[in-house]
Amino acid sequence: MLRFSFCAGAIGFGIQKSVIPGLREFLLDLSPAKVAASPVLKEFWEGAFNCRMKRKISDDSCDGTEDIETLQSPYTDTSQLRITNMVYKAVYAIAHAIHNAVCEDTNSTTKCDKFSRIESKQVLMQLKKVNFSQNGYDVSFDANGDPVAKYELVNWQKSENGSIEMVTVGQYDASLPVGQEFRISKNLTWDGWWHTSKKHKTN
Repeated sequence: MLRFSFCAGAIGFGIQKSVIPGLREFLLDLSPAKVAASPVLKEFWEGAFNCRMKRKISDDSCDGTEDIETLQSPYTDTSQLRITNMVYKAVYAIAHAIHNAVCEDTNSTTKCDKFSRIESKQVLMQLKKVNFSQNGYDVSFDANGDPVAKYELVNWQKSENGSIEMVTVGQYDASLPVGQEFRISKNLTWDGWWHTSKKHKTN
């Protein structure tokens, strides 16, 4: 959708984005040997570099000089991760819940029985009690097991080179006091015209 200029000025809500520590380095740590061992990675590699991984050398063969760091694709762009950030937090939440189900804090030490058998009900019970911070975000659940509603207000704006990009212009945070949940912190573009919003303090 970002290819269509008529979308400039659109406003909507988006899941919070985040830079996940180490993810870009992990994604860029692909070698031809690793790629050849995985049918999925092989398909990605061949499509990204327009070459074929074959045993016999031919004109369209991948020659090993392909550099994934020079690739401009959604695969290497880790700056707009939204759904991925939710999965990242969910995995940590489940890990915390399992830890709390098999571990016991006594005085200043923690004892864990890694051989204990736990049931999904125990993990779910602990999951509802989870409360931690990860990568700058708080993770907790209410009595219904729902996370606190937090969203970014995003505005599709034209950049200097004429392309459309999603710009975060505000936030909605249901954990804040009544009347302070919604904040706009940047200028909005609406239908090609610039509108200046009142800037709210974020502290």
